[in-house]
Amino acid sequence: MAVTLSPKQKQAWAHSTRFINVWDGSVSGGKTFTWLLLMLHKIQNAPAEGDIVIMGYSLPSVYRNVFSLIESHPLFAPFREHVRYNHNADTALMFGRTVHVIGMGTIKASDRIRGMTIRYAFVDEGTLMPHEVFTMLLTRLRVEGAQCFITTNPGNQRHYLLTDYIQRPDETDTYHATFTMADNPGLPAEYVERQKALYTGVFYQRFILGRWVAAEGAVFQGWDEDTMTVQELPELLQTFSVGVDYGTEHPTAGYALSLGRSVEDGQDTYRLYLHNEWSPNPTRRATDFELATSFEEWTATLPHWPQYMYADPAAASFREELLRRGLTTHRADNKVLDGIRTLDSLLMAGQLKVHASCAHLLDELPTYVWDAKAAERGEDKPVKEHDDHVDAARYAVHSSRHLWRAMLTAPEP
Repeated sequence: MAVTLSPKQKQAWAHSTRFINVWDGSVSGGKTFTWLLLMLHKIQNAPAEGDIVIMGYSLPSVYRNVFSLIESHPLFAPFREHVRYNHNADTALMFGRTVHVIGMGTIKASDRIRGMTIRYAFVDEGTLMPHEVFTMLLTRLRVEGAQCFITTNPGNQRHYLLTDYIQRPDETDTYHATFTMADNPGLPAEYVERQKALYTGVFYQRFILGRWVAAEGAVFQGWDEDTMTVQELPELLQTFSVGVDYGTEHPTAGYALSLGRSVEDGQDTYRLYLHNEWSPNPTRRATDFELATSFEEWTATLPHWPQYMYADPAAASFREELLRRGLTTHRADNKVLDGIRTLDSLLMAGQLKVHASCAHLLDELPTYVWDAKAAERGEDKPVKEHDDHVDAARYAVHSSRHLWRAMLTAPEP
């Protein structure tokens, strides 16, 4: 398959000759595919001296964003026989070369690269790398001609990657390129419009416009109770999950997430619905025994038994109590920003509705705001107040995305 690069892709590739090379910008701007092609070319032609590393937030995310694309996309078919990687392995074999695969989401990643002499580092989701890990990585890039290649969506305008490197190109020997969907001319116009409709607020600024901006104001800036809630549930085909935010000192909350089918304009339409709010201790302390008893009673009222039960990762004792009763739960995916983005995009696309009986969630969604003090530190965090029900909804929706992702009716362009 012939590879045709856009002018921006050609420019970024040609100018990525500096010590640090950062490609950022919107979704679907073409940066990831170009970065993968550049990576394959560099590894294929790399001198023998020095290690090569590929880094992402976690090993599963490296597989999803790097190796699964190489395995599945026609563009990379000529390279497949030269790439061998087992899911969650810490090394890959590429063009006969051992390549180290590293999850960089915590400072423990520093231990993996300490002592290495690295020639090439390929970093995906660069804004998710802790500053300490990035500092350590730069000290390991110590052979002649060593380079770091980073791809990322923009983050906070005070993020170290922007302030310490992108904005100081000469002092740090950094090249920077920004991609937008306009730089990917092969995208259908209806796809571009659909993507623009999916995001609001900080997510629109970062993922559509490709800007580094602080998260401020309301988290769900497009929230509209009139259009995003339903008074009556349609036919519920299956319940994917329940999500539980746990607290003995603060309120515990839970929600069920189901796939619903309705007929609109003569066509079956499939959406997600949050329903059956569980609020066992809104004003008092409760023991694990009391909460587990209430949870059992609540799940018995659901229209379908949930495929997965996701609980707050901090709820170890509560989960143990449920396990003693024969109920298996899973740790919820607690990547807050990713979960918020999932909720926001589904609501904006009309693919997720909230039942009107979920009173506490309807109270919290419009008042859920970004933490201004965290933004000053370059961090994206919501204020940790009155968020128990939003967290439970986020756990139910984001943690189960592998179940519902391919089952929803596509939004109108």
